[in-house]
Amino acid sequence: MEKNKIYCRDCLDGLKNISNNTIQLIVTSPPYYNAKDYSKYNSVKHYFQVMKRIFSEVFRVLEKGRMCIVNISPVLIERPSRNTQSYRIALPFHFEVMMENIGFELNKEYHKIAEARLKDVMAQTKLSEMIK
Repeated sequence: MEKNKIYCRDCLDGLKNISNNTIQLIVTSPPYYNAKDYSKYNSVKHYFQVMKRIFSEVFRVLEKGRMCIVNISPVLIERPSRNTQSYRIALPFHFEVMMENIGFELNKEYHKIAEARLKDVMAQTKLSEMIK
């Protein structure tokens, strides 16, 4: 693959064309589990199977000691009817476990910032639920 060229293809196919330990930084916002029309997975388990394949390739192409920045947040699964409750899937926490299992070492300082932001969002959500 040529440097400084944009390729429009499936990320897994594109990653397979990159040599080991050649990328210094990856910034990505993976699809949120079934939160958009373009991403439909059979289950959360299937979603993480796909993500594990992708991030295993990401790990392979990154130079040792370099960074992968992942922008992801919890997903709200809307209730199918007024008689049921909606719920959240805490994707960032599942991603952390998955990435550590692949071999990534998490930068705890960035993680603390993200965790604090998540707590703020959750607190705002609880407040908005009380207002309803």
